[in-house]
Amino acid sequence: MVERIVLALLVVAAVTSRADAQPAPAPQGEPTAAATIPLAPPSMTPPRDPATSPPAASSQWYGWQILISDAAVFSFAGLTRNASVAYGWVGSGAIVHFGHGNVGRGLASAALRVGLPIVGAAWGADSANGCKGDWCGLGDVVAGGLIGMASAELIDVALLAHDSAPPSATVRAAQHSHGVEVSPVVRAGRSGFGLDLVGRF
Repeated sequence: MVERIVLALLVVAAVTSRADAQPAPAPQGEPTAAATIPLAPPSMTPPRDPATSPPAASSQWYGWQILISDAAVFSFAGLTRNASVAYGWVGSGAIVHFGHGNVGRGLASAALRVGLPIVGAAWGADSANGCKGDWCGLGDVVAGGLIGMASAELIDVALLAHDSAPPSATVRAAQHSHGVEVSPVVRAGRSGFGLDLVGRF
């Protein structure tokens, strides 16, 4: 009888020691912080209209105004038979630039119209070096001056006569009207789940 009791105690002790030898289950980690999961179904977020996107900066050419101004100067000089009126060609392009608010380009236009004809006339005179006679080389000087004038006119009209076109009233109104967008946001945290609505106006 005693042997049975001792044997039973040994079995209980063995089972208990084996249970104690097993490692305790690791404590569960703390739940992660609350996270927001945005959900934006296509049905609730209307796509942006491509027409409302800001347009690229466009360039507006006003060289035709310079051409008209220059033509008016030479026409008036021809009608009045006063050659000194033609000197107004030096500043006619600059006046048009100033009218468009391009002061720097206006100054550049006047500098080109003064400098390039002088450079062209000097080049013509240099090409006629060695010529003899009172009027010798005059044609080369005049030709060089005319080439300089044509070059100044071309640069002024083709390269300098550009400015950025302002957006129209319709485009400005479209840029300021963004519409309304509503998107659901799911929050997951320790206390549970939540659903919010986020709007953009």
